[in-house]
Amino acid sequence: MSEGMIKSLTPPSSGACTVCVGNVSPAATDATLREFFGFAGTVGAIQLQADVAGATQSGAVTFLTAQGAETALLLDGALIVDR
Repeated sequence: MSEGMIKSLTPPSSGACTVCVGNVSPAATDATLREFFGFAGTVGAIQLQADVAGATQSGAVTFLTAQGAETALLLDGALIVDR
């Protein structure tokens, strides 16, 4: 994953907060992202979707707390798998 991976933060509703991610390696899986973001907070759900060409993925990582999502924002530009 290269710089600018984290695109936005959805405000909390019922305590959960979602971080949108982009430019995620096609080799990354739900499990890869759960492990990577797990230190930031408890991950409730992950959704990944490949682009049409399959060259990259984007998705959403939902944390059970806003604090977890805010901590995840500090990871923008970090390397996951090969990006």
